[in-house]
Amino acid sequence: MVYGAINECGEEWYTKMGRVFTAIKGRQINYNWLITDMESVPVPPQMVRSCNGRNYCWLTGEELTRIVQEDDGQWVWAVLSEFEKEIPLSKVLKYPKPYADGYRGFWENPLSIQHPLASVEIVPWDAGLTLFFSREEAAVRDFMAFFPYSEDLSRHNAERIARSCDKFLFRIEQIYSIRSVGTAVVGIVEKGSIGIGDTVSYGQEPGETMFPCKVKAIHGKGSPEGGIGLVERATSDGVCRYGCALVLDEMDSGKFFAGEYLFLPYGGSEAE
Repeated sequence: MVYGAINECGEEWYTKMGRVFTAIKGRQINYNWLITDMESVPVPPQMVRSCNGRNYCWLTGEELTRIVQEDDGQWVWAVLSEFEKEIPLSKVLKYPKPYADGYRGFWENPLSIQHPLASVEIVPWDAGLTLFFSREEAAVRDFMAFFPYSEDLSRHNAERIARSCDKFLFRIEQIYSIRSVGTAVVGIVEKGSIGIGDTVSYGQEPGETMFPCKVKAIHGKGSPEGGIGLVERATSDGVCRYGCALVLDEMDSGKFFAGEYLFLPYGGSEAE
């Protein structure tokens, strides 16, 4: 299981790594660190030398601590991934490098760490907040105790998910495959509305995205006695009050199940 926290209030600026290291009680010294997708103001000369022209840095905890002690400037973007000392760089580089700018997984539950071998992930996010992930709940508790305005990230995401689902939530009742077209899902619009061409997310529960798909056509039923006809938008009242069929661009109808949901995905990579 992965635990997480978000700190976006109470600091003079984000992210000051020295304060993060104090929050986690200096644990960074005991691990090796992969640093990727980094932008700081300014970039410490020691970091430039350590990266040696590569799109990542590999540092011992002692090296990283020394760099921050000597030049504790502002980290704008980065992902700092923590690894046990016995895990070699060759094994770490077999997996995709973590990134911060544009990564939407931060805002989805259940929480996760990008690199499967990493035990902690620290993310300075656009000079506006700091994210902290750990497989140890105690490490997240230490982070939150030091930063009193920080929040549990899972709870934070759940609240954002609820706001997102208020815009559109569709419960699937039946699924049909349409050859050379896609998949038609029949069900009820529980909240909000959606239009042709919009992208929706599919998930077992509202807000838990499994994959996205695009709406190609909408058929609605506005009265108990009326027939189903083409409409421009699927809504929770009016033309779709008594049922709705959404034609989606996903060709594999076997990926959908009755009782599960379509909803609006989060808006890009913003942290609202």
